[in-house]
Amino acid sequence: MPSNAAVLEQLKNEAIYGKEALARVVPLLKSALGAAFEFGSDALALFHGTVTALAAGGEIRTNGGVKIYAVHVQQQATATQDVVVRFFNTSTASTALTTTAYGTSKDALSVPCGMTGGSKTIVLLPNALEFQTAASYAVVSAAALDTAAVATSAPTVTVLYAPI
Repeated sequence: MPSNAAVLEQLKNEAIYGKEALARVVPLLKSALGAAFEFGSDALALFHGTVTALAAGGEIRTNGGVKIYAVHVQQQATATQDVVVRFFNTSTASTALTTTAYGTSKDALSVPCGMTGGSKTIVLLPNALEFQTAASYAVVSAAALDTAAVATSAPTVTVLYAPI
């Protein structure tokens, strides 16, 4: 019977080498997703990205909806500015994500991350956060939410999701 065990084990192994935040939520995710919300589907997938100041941002899934269960943002120790990782219910082909005005965008989730090498982990249970069209993200300056972050401040973004 499918249980998403492989993806959850991969996430657990990656967390060993990362910051404490991700390691602390992996048991919760294994318990909730492996035994309840996505049990029997084997639909879970991991996305990793380090988008810098690209106008197009980064694609998580281009053509199709997703349910996002967890987001982990790990800032580089060499970062030179505070950033916000913005997630969108659209693909990068239809919107210039880093230059879209904050108040008029299809922004569905924002995760701030300081430049001190910190990390943030967001868990979205029980129903996840649904993106019906596609899922993409951009890294912008915390000081100007419609300005791309500088390349040296691009964090590693890990997303645990399931296609809809």
